Amino acid sequence: MIGSKLYRTKSCVDSIAWASQHLSDAPDGSVFLADRLESAHGRNGRIWLWQPGQLAVTIILKPKTFNLSSAEDLPIRLNQLNMAISLGIQTVLAEYGVGLRWPNDFVLNNKKVGGLLFKVVWENNFPAGIILGFGININNEFKPTDELFDIATSLKQEIGKDLDMRAIYKNLLHSMNEFYKKWQAGAFDEIYKSWRKAQLNLGKKLKINLTSSKTISGTMLQVMPNGDIILIDEAGKQQIIPFYTVQETLVV
Repeated sequence: MIGSKLYRTKSCVDSIAWASQHLSDAPDGSVFLADRLESAHGRNGRIWLWQPGQLAVTIILKPKTFNLSSAEDLPIRLNQLNMAISLGIQTVLAEYGVGLRWPNDFVLNNKKVGGLLFKVVWENNFPAGIILGFGININNEFKPTDELFDIATSLKQEIGKDLDMRAIYKNLLHSMNEFYKKWQAGAFDEIYKSWRKAQLNLGKKLKINLTSSKTISGTMLQVMPNGDIILIDEAGKQQIIPFYTVQETLVV
């Protein structure tokens, strides 16, 4: 159960590293919450600057089963778990108009309001646990002079008022747990269809920066059940872009 145990501290250097230290003893669904983060990172090691008014949460998942028919199913199940957790977050934020930007961003009015980090810790070629870290811009604000002003925003900035961060936090944990239970029960098709419906960039022209430092541009045609996308590149050729190869996705 997500929220089964709460680890809390006033200040933390890096919540992902903090959670990693408790991977062996923390129960499934443990939540790590710091009032202030001295340093943080997002997907692929990118630096994430914490600000007051942001909600930053780290969670350890240790599923008892992955519903595998064969070893080849494991990567797909992990991607489906990523889908489930991102849906758990987006479902709560949908009240404010937030949708998903493949692979793991939460977007409002074409600007990023948050993101999800999904880190698998392997032991003997099998997941010993999954560490989730997500940050949501709730009551912080970006000034026109800020470097991120053109690409990032907050719920407060778009709605025009302060929001109850504690209520949002509790709703997020409840919603993520509901989707986690669906994943555990094997409701993979339901999860995929809801995740696909929440995608904002279907049919749009994208520039995708890959972890290999390559950049691919084209139109996003479809998201697949395994989390990958089909992109029609500028030459008119269909390409499959794997979920795990992406560093950043931009609408052009």
